[in-house]
Amino acid sequence: TSSLHRTTLDSKLGLEMTTADIKKRSVSIVKTGIGSVNAALALHLAYHAQKSKPFDSIILLGVGGALREDLDVGDLVISS
Repeated sequence: TSSLHRTTLDSKLGLEMTTADIKKRSVSIVKTGIGSVNAALALHLAYHAQKSKPFDSIILLGVGGALREDLDVGDLVISS
């Protein structure tokens, strides 16, 4: 059983966090738009919105994939 709730992080930027409570875990997702600056801003706002439940992990998808010519849409890149 899961429940969804939404938190507006910044109405001017259109940033909204959706959180699902799944069993004993809480999973939050924010669509930030293009770029690491947007991702950093969204993470900052989400962190402050979740003071009572700090994040255990952060997963960032899609930033910087086009910086290498040998990468294509859908390629998975994992840093070391």
